[in-house]
Amino acid sequence: MTRSLAMWLALAGLATGCSQRSSAAPLTGPAPSASAAEPNHVHVDPALVDSGRVRVAAVVQRAPRRQARFAAEVAPTELGRGEASCLTSGRVASIEVAAFAKVDKGQVLAWVDAPEVGRAIADLLRARARAEVAHHKLARQLDLQKENATSASAVDEARAESLVADADLSAARTWVSSLGAAEPPSGPTPGAPIPARVAVRAPIAGVVLRRNVVVGGVVSPDRPLFEIASPDALIVIAHVPETAKLPLPGDKVSIAPRAKDAKSCGGVVAADAPVYDAATRTRALRVTPDAGCAGLTAGGFADVVTNDDAAGAPVVVVPREAIVDLRGTPVVFVERGNKGDFVARGVRVSGGIESDDAVVEAGVGPGERIAVGGALLLKGELMRADLQ
Repeated sequence: MTRSLAMWLALAGLATGCSQRSSAAPLTGPAPSASAAEPNHVHVDPALVDSGRVRVAAVVQRAPRRQARFAAEVAPTELGRGEASCLTSGRVASIEVAAFAKVDKGQVLAWVDAPEVGRAIADLLRARARAEVAHHKLARQLDLQKENATSASAVDEARAESLVADADLSAARTWVSSLGAAEPPSGPTPGAPIPARVAVRAPIAGVVLRRNVVVGGVVSPDRPLFEIASPDALIVIAHVPETAKLPLPGDKVSIAPRAKDAKSCGGVVAADAPVYDAATRTRALRVTPDAGCAGLTAGGFADVVTNDDAAGAPVVVVPREAIVDLRGTPVVFVERGNKGDFVARGVRVSGGIESDDAVVEAGVGPGERIAVGGALLLKGELMRADLQ
């Protein structure tokens, strides 16, 4: 019995020694640094901070800015978009501009052979000839009137015929001009064909967005041949939900284009639609961009942002993008002593503010330096380190 007890104690001591050795740190290899062993610590290359991929700024204490952001699209103004067409049927003889080319107002876009233009010019030549005859007849009647060789009624009749002929000539010239043709300086050579080629001209200065023509193609008055838009005559149409505060005409707003590398610019509310859209429950808001507002392109999307400083006591605020979710807890990355060293610290955020500002009730204080840009990058580095 004593021998069995002694053997059991020996085996128990051996097992205890093995357990202690397996739980101890390895005897070989470098010991971990104090910073690496600290929970939620992350270190990145300082060059990321120098390049701006990770931006660091001090926490401030002030009244938060209330902000509203509305989805919007960029569109041409009423005078910033136009269509060029031919007012008569015909066949395309030549195309003078390429797609997406810049054109000036009145520039020739294409030439069209149109038989109706020939008939209109012929009518103009006949009206011009009748007007010349009427003018000569009136001049003779006036000369005869001086010699008392004609009656007053004959003079009045000649004057009426001259006025009617002038009106017919004006109408013929107007019709030829509206078709895009030019009045010939003189009558055609007897037996020679009358020119029947008409120019299709740009109604505005801008860029050719679409060409709906080919050489030899048949055109008609109801078919637009070119679509032109001015890149400088743009407006922004924002859609404001009925639950949001509606900006008033004259209010200044910010316009943030969604295109890559496009910069935000200012704008002014010009007008708003008096009704809500039944499908989206939003109200259209017309915003005029400031002069020189680059980055806006017709058909593109943007955000219209309104700011309203909140009244009240100053509070601790940080940019909303500085807060990320880490294992279900909102955290910010606080900078430690060395550049590139950060530690994730949990914060308590107050709700109810629609803004890029986040009100922090606990976790960080004024003056502490946190990552206000690149927080998602730091979160990824921290999670990658946890997996290793």
